[in-house]
Amino acid sequence: MEKHRDTTLRQVYSQLNTCECWNRKIGDLTILTDDACALCVAGTLGVTITNLKVPSTVQNGSSGTILDCEYSLLPDEAAPSSGLVIKWYFNSRPAPVYQWIPTQKPQASGVATTRGSRDLVARAKGALPVQDLDLLRGRLDMNYTANSHAAMEHRALRILNATTDLSGEWKCSVSTFKNEDFMIKKMIVFGKSKSVRVQ
Repeated sequence: MEKHRDTTLRQVYSQLNTCECWNRKIGDLTILTDDACALCVAGTLGVTITNLKVPSTVQNGSSGTILDCEYSLLPDEAAPSSGLVIKWYFNSRPAPVYQWIPTQKPQASGVATTRGSRDLVARAKGALPVQDLDLLRGRLDMNYTANSHAAMEHRALRILNATTDLSGEWKCSVSTFKNEDFMIKKMIVFGKSKSVRVQ
């Protein structure tokens, strides 16, 4: 990820001079002063997460908790051939707990197969990682759509029953064959306080 981050920073720096916007330099730091410039830079980089909506606190047993990963795409990145994949990770686990590839159904339980039986055989031989999708099995509204755009429909998680074991860091990763971006936010699921009577 650091290599990706370094490449992205170089791209941003080189694009600042080509964007038609007003920016201010303070030492080596360039501050973007208007939304048009930020869009100009983001638009030249490809897929960019614009907002990660993860509630900071949720009460144990809450239903309908939504974690949403808003992103922007270049026109060619919205095409089915772009390799667009949205993944959600939990607490730095190496395997995703949720994955969605546009034109396919979202996956949150069992072994995800995006390329058919070839992948099943490869996973059985240890060539591909088995995804850790059990954490959310039976706990997501798999029909929930966050956006009507075909490349953004199932980007969000709608948790049907939030419990304390879902407290932690939630990472959304959006990638194509050419670009990748991610963002992390923490969510705490808290229980009701118990009253103590002293007699």
